[in-house]
Amino acid sequence: MELGLIGYPLTHSLSKEIFIKKFQQHKIQATYQNFAIKNMAQFSLLIKKKPLLKGLNVTIPYKKKIIPYLNYVDPLAQKVQAVNTIKINHNQCIGYNTDVKAFAISLKNWISPYIYFQALILGTGGAARAVAKACQDLQIKFKYVSRKPLKSQFSYQNLVQDPKILTHYQLIINCTPLGMYPNIEQCPTLPYHWVNNIHYLYDLVYNPPITTFLKEGLKQGAKIKNGYEMLRLQAEYAWKIWKNSV
Repeated sequence: MELGLIGYPLTHSLSKEIFIKKFQQHKIQATYQNFAIKNMAQFSLLIKKKPLLKGLNVTIPYKKKIIPYLNYVDPLAQKVQAVNTIKINHNQCIGYNTDVKAFAISLKNWISPYIYFQALILGTGGAARAVAKACQDLQIKFKYVSRKPLKSQFSYQNLVQDPKILTHYQLIINCTPLGMYPNIEQCPTLPYHWVNNIHYLYDLVYNPPITTFLKEGLKQGAKIKNGYEMLRLQAEYAWKIWKNSV
């Protein structure tokens, strides 16, 4: 069986490493390849060229863009409008979202109790939508922070101009690729001097393990966590979707 990952670029990804290790541990005859596709037309070509392909993980920037190219989308993924897992069955591409559950479990493993927390979700892409759904399920109130905010959202400029906003949000979740390898010096534009020991900074980026975003939080006494556990969990849930094809 052939599995893989689509996105662009893929220099940061550890998904291949995780799955190859799983195949070796369980003596499974399967392969996992990275497919760095530059546009969605290349996705259609990939499906035609790889008839043995049974499943794909989806990463930036295609979690939302992939949806029109699928034959069916699971209700959760449809609601979130983000797909990170595709099952290919008789040339039919079926989209799922395993990020929602993975983030929720990862957060619960880290913070307890979390019920009174409010969150800032940095970014509005596919990963941010999954995180927002998880927060909703966990009854965590949240606000998006965006470069092009809607009326109900904050801009980064709002936070810089009025840093006291941070005192109302204990949990700050980076769902952008800022700080991801190889651009490790980047980070979201925040008034980090207003971060303190009441804050929890979660970065979905896992390569490098401690991003500039997390370093800045650590300097101010915040608790920090990267996205590696979430990556492993979403991979496990994806495997459950695919494994009956092995």
